[in-house]
Amino acid sequence: MLKSNCIVLIFVLSELQELINLELLDLSINRFNGTIPVKELSTLRKLKALDISGNEFSGSTGLQGKFKFLHLTYVGICKLKNMQELDLSRNKLVSQFPICLTGLTGLRVLDLSSNQMTGKLPSGLSNLVSLEYLSLFDNNFEGLFSLGSLSNLSKLRVIKLGSKSKSLQVVESEGSWKPKFQLNAIVLGSSNLDKFPHFLRQQKGLREVDLSNNKIFGNFPTRLIENNKELQVLRLQNNYLTSFQLPKSTHGLGFLDVSVNKFNHLFPENIGWILPQLSIMNISGNGFQGNLPSSLSNMTEILYLDISHNNFQGKIPRVFLKECYSIGSLKLSHNRFSGEVFPEEVPAFSGISELFMDNNQFTGNIGKGLGNLEYLLVLDISKKQSLRCYSKLYWPTSTTNCAFAFKKLAGR
Repeated sequence: MLKSNCIVLIFVLSELQELINLELLDLSINRFNGTIPVKELSTLRKLKALDISGNEFSGSTGLQGKFKFLHLTYVGICKLKNMQELDLSRNKLVSQFPICLTGLTGLRVLDLSSNQMTGKLPSGLSNLVSLEYLSLFDNNFEGLFSLGSLSNLSKLRVIKLGSKSKSLQVVESEGSWKPKFQLNAIVLGSSNLDKFPHFLRQQKGLREVDLSNNKIFGNFPTRLIENNKELQVLRLQNNYLTSFQLPKSTHGLGFLDVSVNKFNHLFPENIGWILPQLSIMNISGNGFQGNLPSSLSNMTEILYLDISHNNFQGKIPRVFLKECYSIGSLKLSHNRFSGEVFPEEVPAFSGISELFMDNNQFTGNIGKGLGNLEYLLVLDISKKQSLRCYSKLYWPTSTTNCAFAFKKLAGR
């Protein structure tokens, strides 16, 4: 393998031709550019896995003849009939989806993500009967693509689609359909979805779901969480969801992002009891109302919490300040929180590095507890607040001017 070498010298690709029994070739995360070495690769008839991800291959060294070179590149790769894993991700490939790849029926892994590929996705993906992992996101694909074309791929475990062009529309098959696969992960961000895919109701083993940056209307998908006991990551940001209802029983979800939706009701009081293992939660950019739930103190593994740009009010629950020992970043900005800022020592927050409390209604003294946050790098308590500096506040910066310390930290 030649992985993570940051090679800057010319690699003698002709040497590859002698490795006729080679089954796995990993050239990932280097600085190779220009054309993919078609001639050399096409001689490796026994090659089963090829990873050239994380380079700068573009198909040719210039614009002239680019598409001719790209065609030859893919034809060369498509001659490798034993290929099982093909990873061309994170390059600069500019072409349409190479149809000849749909003839590699032994492929288990196909990753073309994070390139500059264009055009429509082929229905011929249905030919890849051995496929387990399909990743085509972060390209410029466009047009309609029906998930129904993948319905017979019984071994499929991961689907990752989406387009930077915002012109790709992923749809389900007309009428009812029941896929033969059970997924572990599905990523359909920026796919112009207007509702939750119906087939997700039949999935039981999902660990990651990303439906962000779509146009999905309706309620929070409670059933999705209930049906998938091992779900760890749920990304639903930038949609049009209006009702946030939690499952009735405890779940081990670790990552939740529902920011920038249309929620405008009371935030569930029991969230800390239902989702106690959350390490990252982002609910910013909504209209959640009411007090901050005291049950947040039950999220003892929380690292990042963003509840900014909502309509929360009242004081920060003391039990939350005392129990969340792992938190590193807390964003409370643009709400209506009131009361004093850390009126006492908060040992649970001793490791916090980012604290945003601006645009609220905090009053009174800035408590001495704030001065004990020795790892704090960013602090913002500006705007619309009536605060006074606690006269004996100690800062690890050794400054004696409280206002200067705030300005200095907030500007770092």
